[in-house]
Amino acid sequence: MQSPIPDPPAAQGSRSAVAEGPSGEIANRDLIEHSARFVPRLWRVTERVHCAVGFGLANSTAVLAPEGLVVVDTGESVEEAGDHVAAIRAVTELPVRAVIYSHSHYVDGTAAWLREDDRSFRVFGHERIPETRAKVAGEIGPAYIRRVCLQFGFFLPSEGPDAMPNQGIGPFFFNPNHPRRTPGFLPLTDPIREETELEIAGLRFHFIPAAADSDDSLIIWLPEEGVAINNNVWPALFNIYPLRGESYRDPLLLVEAIDRIRDLDPEHLVGVHGPPISGHDTVRDTLRDYRDAIQYLWDQTVRGINRGLGPEELAWSVRLPAQLERSPLCRQFYGAVPHHVRQIHNGLFGWYGNDAADLFPHPPQVEAQRIVAGFGGRSTVLEQARTALDADDAAWAARLASWLVLADPADTGGRETEAAALRALAQRTSSANVRSVCLTRALELEGTIDPRFLNERPAAEGQVLAADPGRFVKALRVQLDPEKSSGVKQTVAWYFEDSGANCALAVRGGVAEFLTSAPQQADLELRLTLPVWARLWSGKRSLADAVANGEVKLTGQLATAEAFFDLFDLVKLRGR
Repeated sequence: MQSPIPDPPAAQGSRSAVAEGPSGEIANRDLIEHSARFVPRLWRVTERVHCAVGFGLANSTAVLAPEGLVVVDTGESVEEAGDHVAAIRAVTELPVRAVIYSHSHYVDGTAAWLREDDRSFRVFGHERIPETRAKVAGEIGPAYIRRVCLQFGFFLPSEGPDAMPNQGIGPFFFNPNHPRRTPGFLPLTDPIREETELEIAGLRFHFIPAAADSDDSLIIWLPEEGVAINNNVWPALFNIYPLRGESYRDPLLLVEAIDRIRDLDPEHLVGVHGPPISGHDTVRDTLRDYRDAIQYLWDQTVRGINRGLGPEELAWSVRLPAQLERSPLCRQFYGAVPHHVRQIHNGLFGWYGNDAADLFPHPPQVEAQRIVAGFGGRSTVLEQARTALDADDAAWAARLASWLVLADPADTGGRETEAAALRALAQRTSSANVRSVCLTRALELEGTIDPRFLNERPAAEGQVLAADPGRFVKALRVQLDPEKSSGVKQTVAWYFEDSGANCALAVRGGVAEFLTSAPQQADLELRLTLPVWARLWSGKRSLADAVANGEVKLTGQLATAEAFFDLFDLVKLRGR
């Protein structure tokens, strides 16, 4: 006798959960109602602490210290930060004495706080912020950018059925009223390496490094105000696994961080996302439920692993208990529990579950072709997919149709059916991340968009300028084409004349070794400045032009240098 299929996870939703939102979006009713948390507003937490919510994906918090203004987080652009500035300047004209980065996200609007009468201020943040920013723009940059676009629905319309109600932890990633997004990141002047208490602008700030969605996060405790500013408690269940992909976020370290906030016994909890929470008892209960939900997922996933369950079985069996699922900040409005459970398994034991057949997979297209044939052929699979969709089993319809598309990417019926099934799933889920990914894939299947161009997009000029000189030389390693470089043995040295830094890349038949200092003998030498290297990397200048106008002093033949860079996928330096 077959086991019954369990009820779908809470984040998956049902047809009855679907409603129409104010922008015409067809979406999960609870996700639509969740938008009320992000109405643009300046929240007065205490007389000194004010929090601007709803102007971007993240908040910006202003602390009116005795000797000036201290700003925590500055948003995704100078334009977004301009909205924060306007909201906060409505209550104070104090000059800015310091900016604090809670972590490496939402730090690109800092320049908006500079005024003609006060052109400098200190910038505090975790010492790892520069490396984190360089990492996501460097080696993994193309994939990271593409997946960020999918997770946050960059290709989705702003109105109509496929629009986003909100992003789960904020109203939108980029404010649609600001089509221009100017980067305004300013580097750290005061890196925080360990738990530290400092007086800034006449007020005590206690910095506590703590695990969150990046390893460069700080809890910012204002003891005189009873305020804990943090990146650990969000207006939705914490994303142990984001669909864009990320290094393993250890839930136990997050629980430890939240318990550290509990030890502070705050009267006010100000998050990087969502409205502040005030009142000792409310804050206490919120912190307790949030850490319990995260610990529960880890504990029950490990319990299931110990009982012999693999990642897919765990994804179906581990559910939050009702009292935690109903807790205001534990709803699955951002990510989804099944994805978090799989990530915990992967973080502890890797990808392999219990089925030894998984050790010998066929290429995905071959496997799909054989599955379709085993089902009785294309027409049978398509009929079953459409039947499943009509029977309100959109998840099975999407799986059946995906085999058709994988077996034959030009299969029109399969593409149409998979798109319809994914759209149905997107409309039902409470998870903003899941909605974005499903709808983006549906539009791609329908031929409306093609995100693949992002695969060939190098880092932006500003990202190279913000990194150490050798960072994006080192990043070339993962772009090396093994076939083109087969048999090649060549070393190229970079000398950055504006900083005195130097480095090299040694290519040996499919491997590019990064050398932290240039060898005495190299096949080619490039003498240039970091701004010139940034323009070359981003495609704004060809190597030939840079050599011709003296921006690059090349030791060796230009043709040899161009041939060397042609070994790499993105940065070829012949111009675009």
